[in-house]
Amino acid sequence: MFRRALTTAATLIASATLITGCASSDANPSGEGGPAEPPSVRDQLVSFVVGAYATEEDIAEGQCFADKVLAQVSEEELVEADVLSPEKADGFVPRVPKRMATLWADSQFACTSYIKLASRAQAFATNNQLDILTYSTCFGRRIGEARAKQATRAALIRNFKSPAWRELRAAEAYCLAQSQVLG
Repeated sequence: MFRRALTTAATLIASATLITGCASSDANPSGEGGPAEPPSVRDQLVSFVVGAYATEEDIAEGQCFADKVLAQVSEEELVEADVLSPEKADGFVPRVPKRMATLWADSQFACTSYIKLASRAQAFATNNQLDILTYSTCFGRRIGEARAKQATRAALIRNFKSPAWRELRAAEAYCLAQSQVLG
């Protein structure tokens, strides 16, 4: 039961890393008094990928994702669909309208590797108690990027009965068991 909860957490963390970062919106970058300007739609999209401890690579991936999404859908459409609202997120994964799920997932996968992010998420979820190289190799062999993209689309529209989603979850569980480091 605990292992299943752990892999669920890692899946959501990986999706969160791909989809919803932990950027702070209450900081005032100008350093002046008063409330900060609310982040732009583009900045919110960037923060979906960046996360709390952003590297230069994370920021570049976030900007790539934001640019690709905004090339296909307007800021107004995103605001209207309410996909940027934290209240619409479930386990850090926003609910995206079905008509936007494919372009959202395509934009994500064009800018970053799900295998890499899922591996990083598992390391985080297990408090680095796994061999990340073994996990990443196993996961990459068991679930390729194309199938991971299908699973991501399913998660975005909350289709957790999708065969791709189930395959991704099974691959996570198997690879986690194969890569655990006993302390």
